[in-house]
Amino acid sequence: MSSIGLNDTELAKILGSEVVLISRCDNDTDLDMVLYAAEKINNENLVLKGVIFSNVSDLQRVKIKEKYLKILAKKQIELLGTIPKSRLLNTPTITEVIDATQGKLLTGDINTIKNNHIKKFIIGAMQSTDALAYMRKGQNLGVITGGDRSDIIVTAVEVGVSLIVLTGNLMPDMMSIAKAKESNIPVILVSSDTYTTAHNIQNMHAHIQDSDIDLCKAQIKDNVNWKKLL
Repeated sequence: MSSIGLNDTELAKILGSEVVLISRCDNDTDLDMVLYAAEKINNENLVLKGVIFSNVSDLQRVKIKEKYLKILAKKQIELLGTIPKSRLLNTPTITEVIDATQGKLLTGDINTIKNNHIKKFIIGAMQSTDALAYMRKGQNLGVITGGDRSDIIVTAVEVGVSLIVLTGNLMPDMMSIAKAKESNIPVILVSSDTYTTAHNIQNMHAHIQDSDIDLCKAQIKDNVNWKKLL
């Protein structure tokens, strides 16, 4: 919004508000960006309350504690919290998969399954016996396969995967659909090929759903000194 004079610092001036920096912290570059932003905030004569790092891996949490805290202290910047990465918050829901693939739900009640998270996807392009070993390793697993691969579909149903995505706009045989419906496993039919479908799912961005609100509150309560923001 800089082009119309409504960037973050200008808004803070207009509202007379203090500033809290919230940033990812995947590497040293992210820390540099925070330090640069803090310097700009100080140059604008604004009050910086502190910094919150979010979506932080376990390895980076150690580095923040051992390295970054000292650097921030030298710059007189307070670290208000470090929110760890949540696998659940970073995994897509079935609704988001449908939106990303422009798919059609063949089995399952969307109101019941829409907020179910899918933690991992595999592509069922191999023999069903080989796919079985991969399917058994995953929980909340989604399988992407062609609609003509009834062997993969039946195997996925028998293992009890959480979602089956059928590609190529190929309707499976009625027996496969009946087995999935009987086992309450949602099946999505998409028009794109397997590669494109997997690419679209891989590059989608998971959003916070209503069902995630309590988890978000717990993340803030446990990892942020929120009382200093009151």
